[in-house]
Amino acid sequence: GSMTKAFTGMAIVNLKRDGLIQSYDQPISDFDDEFPHGDKITIRQMLTHYSGLPDYFIPVEAAANDELFLTPDDIYNIIKESAGEDGLQYEPGTKWSYSNSNYLILGILIEELTDMSYHEYLQAKVFDPLALSSTERGENIIGGEGFARGYDDGLEAAPYQMQIAYSAGDLVSTISDLEKWGDAL
Repeated sequence: GSMTKAFTGMAIVNLKRDGLIQSYDQPISDFDDEFPHGDKITIRQMLTHYSGLPDYFIPVEAAANDELFLTPDDIYNIIKESAGEDGLQYEPGTKWSYSNSNYLILGILIEELTDMSYHEYLQAKVFDPLALSSTERGENIIGGEGFARGYDDGLEAAPYQMQIAYSAGDLVSTISDLEKWGDAL
């Protein structure tokens, strides 16, 4: 799940190397001038969980449990609305707080800057060059031999809408692919 964040981070590094991002200290308002407090939140702060954005998982998972299908764009709009109505948890750059919201926004930024889907970009720029043949978007129902099982309060987790996790946690991989990934880093 959250190992996806490392791949999202690498994609952001690639965008910087390719000149699509000028600086890690660029505010997100450079990419969405309507994002509340976007002039204060930088790419670096999102990469390092210093943005002040609250985590979207709890309210979004509650909506998904009601069988509502939410796309990453829907979730992005929920994050924007929440930041506008409720503000940030703290002034960006002053505290650390783990937030999947950061990485969902970075995934959407990757799509906006490359005109490719998040997964197509990772396939072309990371998975194929490193021959990561068993790293991909996870299915909503992960089962069978060879897959770790997710647990919640000691009980096996129910099927999960992977589009909710998106660029913050929707990838699955194998030990051999992760070894290749580690060697490449």
